Amino acid sequence: MPSGTLLRFATLILLVLGTTVMIHANFVVIVHLRPESTYGLAHCQVQNNLYLLSDGWVDPDESKWQGYRHCMDRITFPAIDWVLIALVLLGLLTAALYFLQPVWRIRRRRLAPLDLQADPALAEELRTLVARATPDRPPTWLTDPVSHHTGAVVFGRRRNRVVCLDAGLVALRTRDVDSFRAVVLHELAHLRNRDVTITHATLALWRAFLVVTLLPYALVAVDPMLLSARPLDLPEWSRYSLDSVTATGWRVLLLTPLVYASRASVLRARELYADARVAGWTGTADPYRGLTADPAARRWWRAAWAKHPSWPARTAALARPRVLLRPGFVEALAGGLAVQVAWGHVSLATTESGLSHANNSWSTALQVGWSAAVAALLAVSGWRYAEFRRAGGNVRGLPALVGLALGLGLVAGRFLDLGTGVSTRSLPLTWIGAVDALLLLGFSVGLASWAACLARLLGDRVRSRYGLLSAAALTLTCWVSMGRWTEEGAADGLLSGWLRPVSALLRGYAAQTDWTPWDAAVTHVVVFAFILNAHRLLVVIAVTTLWLLPLLLGGLPWRRTRNALLAGLTGAAVWGGLDLLLRWAARGDLTAGIRGGEAFAAVFSSWEIVALVGVQFAISVWCARRGSVLPAVLLAGAVTGVVGTVALWGLHLADGCGSAVWSVSRTACTGTIDDAIAARPLQVVPVLGTALVLAGAALGHGLRRRGVLAPGSGSGSEQAALRSGRARTAGRAVPFVVAVACVALMAATPAASRDVLKVGEVSRTTPVRDGMAELHIWVAGGGLNQFLLVGQSMDLMFTSFSPFDRAKALARCGQLVSDVGGARTFPPPPEQRAATLWTTGLDSVELGATQCVQAMKRDDDKLLGASAGSFGKANARRKELLAMMIDSLTH
Repeated sequence: MPSGTLLRFATLILLVLGTTVMIHANFVVIVHLRPESTYGLAHCQVQNNLYLLSDGWVDPDESKWQGYRHCMDRITFPAIDWVLIALVLLGLLTAALYFLQPVWRIRRRRLAPLDLQADPALAEELRTLVARATPDRPPTWLTDPVSHHTGAVVFGRRRNRVVCLDAGLVALRTRDVDSFRAVVLHELAHLRNRDVTITHATLALWRAFLVVTLLPYALVAVDPMLLSARPLDLPEWSRYSLDSVTATGWRVLLLTPLVYASRASVLRARELYADARVAGWTGTADPYRGLTADPAARRWWRAAWAKHPSWPARTAALARPRVLLRPGFVEALAGGLAVQVAWGHVSLATTESGLSHANNSWSTALQVGWSAAVAALLAVSGWRYAEFRRAGGNVRGLPALVGLALGLGLVAGRFLDLGTGVSTRSLPLTWIGAVDALLLLGFSVGLASWAACLARLLGDRVRSRYGLLSAAALTLTCWVSMGRWTEEGAADGLLSGWLRPVSALLRGYAAQTDWTPWDAAVTHVVVFAFILNAHRLLVVIAVTTLWLLPLLLGGLPWRRTRNALLAGLTGAAVWGGLDLLLRWAARGDLTAGIRGGEAFAAVFSSWEIVALVGVQFAISVWCARRGSVLPAVLLAGAVTGVVGTVALWGLHLADGCGSAVWSVSRTACTGTIDDAIAARPLQVVPVLGTALVLAGAALGHGLRRRGVLAPGSGSGSEQAALRSGRARTAGRAVPFVVAVACVALMAATPAASRDVLKVGEVSRTTPVRDGMAELHIWVAGGGLNQFLLVGQSMDLMFTSFSPFDRAKALARCGQLVSDVGGARTFPPPPEQRAATLWTTGLDSVELGATQCVQAMKRDDDKLLGASAGSFGKANARRKELLAMMIDSLTH
């Protein structure tokens, strides 16, 4: 079983990788801000007139996208190489420090071999302790001859393990042999627990992090030009690169203590596990009673930074070793934060380098990786909780608390994500972000409880195919339920660019239909669940596994399975009656020609689905009141949903072909379903139905009376029935058949004869322009460099007049004409006023330079005065444009 040490070590690795990628990806930005290369991402946007803003609009001109991709291909791999080289250096330095650590420690502390031949009694004592702790391979014994402490340390590598005893500890053996044995056994316990590798890898990783990550950042923060060919030169444009470095400063100040705290937590955790082994070997809960604690270790403020646990923590672990199995709140919080930080900065690096775009699957791969990491944390926490329960521990609501901590870590990681920053549009500061954060916390709590339930039901089968199936189901469920959290940066654009137009369409449908006062609300709930369910087949599979896996692993007596099946069929029958009532209520208006068409088809189909999920809610309340466990309640709801879906298809297939009571939208008898909502009800029912079934089960007090997810619980007679082969087969076959039916019906969805939602028609066809944001991209993408190039050429020309040098003035005026011609080849600013100032400013500069050339050739003072007037107009326009450019940088 994964230990707390391993879990914290993984957290440390993720934090180090995330921080390293963040800092060195920021260095890539600085490199691409050079005048000769510019910032690649913005440069490619400017060159192709493709300004990628966060409003959710996609330019339909494919030629712009082709040019943009071709431009990005030239900078993708150099940018990625920079980050990869940093990661490779981090790994190589970590490995070097790890392998050199034993030699360095021996030489630095001048350790000497322990002379066991001079003290046969000591040699026999050590052999006895080794035989008890690690009989397979005895370590090499060293001593620190000048240390008067009563401690010891273990180090080395896997095949060359070394235990060093302080001279004070060797002397203690003659006075307090029990304390001597406890200390030596503690170090041998580290060998037994295989802590040496993780411990010294932790120390090596921290030191490599200081050298490869923090030291370069500190140097570049002082002088950003260290990354250029002119490390001591600070031109005007370096201010922007300095801002790009200092923008990460507060994140570095927060992440560095987190990395160090994770390092310290790894070291503390392995000490507690070693103490637990010593307590087991010695048969006492206080093996260190003869030793005196360090007074500094008792200070509360050292708890998060100390390498060794406090004495209260040691005492608790020695008295109740099972607490080491209990998943901790802080562990889950740090794990969630580490996953989000690592994913956010890796995603940002691949996006800014151009490696991740719409033409490949990098974004999907990153999202799946995020979901797998979250699922791994949930699985390990659930596994550890199951073992904690088996060891006799019982903390009510602990899995839910761990899930809450994990969710809070993911939310907190968004603030440390360089891609979101501290903007007011950064999530979860907006109301969309707040709602999504609450949903994320809810899913995290629920899935943590589900993972703990599966681990308890698996028992000793965690490493079997059942465990693998459970892990796959947990990963899939995390992806379909929580994976949207990785796309929250586009939430505002999705709302403004898609959902609001769809909402306007639905409000128009409700107003046109005017059937009930709740038409708009009902249609919004159903249609939004319909169109936001992008992975409908995977959602059905994930929702099905919520109740199928507990039933397959824990079993359910046939009587309870039969009751759930009957309850689901009863619910479907009740819904059928309600649907007939709805159709009867609509028949009169349809016959009179008052209602009909696409609007009423959408509204009526939404009412049918709401009625279906409402019946699922009522059935779940009734089943829970009768004491059904949650998987059985979910099974009953699934049966209602499957039968209701088939019935809904049948009703709409007959729409327009049967008697007037069947007719709703008066479509022709085509043999196809009349609208998209009724064609794919399972795109909505699993989402809304599962949520309402869970709410109904809670309302019915079934969760409190019985185990939340404990299908194997029940009376003695029920357990005896469960053990019989026929009952066990029947209890598992029925849920499996229902699950297969759910997936099959979703996969075999009939085609609708029309799409009454018309989502494509209400999508925005023109962008909402943000001129200042586009001007910001233009400035970063080379506009500022062109602006400065023309200005520097003008300055060089003016210097030729003081003192006056006709030949030099003629040459520099001609050069200015050439430089203006080069600037004209660069795309003008996308903002209208800025484009006017840029174009007219270049016109004035070119006119003045041309007049200057002619004046020098003709020696015409009047023409030279006209040239000065043209330059005056140009300077006025350039000054106004510069003010707009500065404003765009803070927009």
